[in-house]
Amino acid sequence: MNKKISVNEKNLLLKILNESGSKTTDLTTFFDTILKIILEDMKFDNGSIYLLDNTKQNAILQHHINTPEKIIRRYQIIPIKEERFVKIFKRGELVIIDDYPSDGIDKDIDLMSIAAIPLFLGDTVIGSIVIGNRKQYT
Repeated sequence: MNKKISVNEKNLLLKILNESGSKTTDLTTFFDTILKIILEDMKFDNGSIYLLDNTKQNAILQHHINTPEKIIRRYQIIPIKEERFVKIFKRGELVIIDDYPSDGIDKDIDLMSIAAIPLFLGDTVIGSIVIGNRKQYT
């Protein structure tokens, strides 16, 4: 994956590396720091970090901040079968939905915007950061 990144993306990455490196003593603190920086920078309400299990057939919730309880219960373990999850966890595609309730998925969840950012180790997808907002992202 040799993609050019913007100045804003570089600044966010440097901020994450600087903050997480100086404050991290364990994985939970590392995840918490990353999510707080991303949520603040992107102005989203909540976020979750998922990592793929050893079989790469399920994404397991590792950490979350302000994630609605319905989402935690429903998506604590995500089987990678539906196309929306295959895009993220198998193909490593960024998924952004800015009309979440009207797209027919999870109408009972109070979110408008969702972004799922794949996490890579080299060229291999290892998980995703999923951020959500109760209003449309502008």
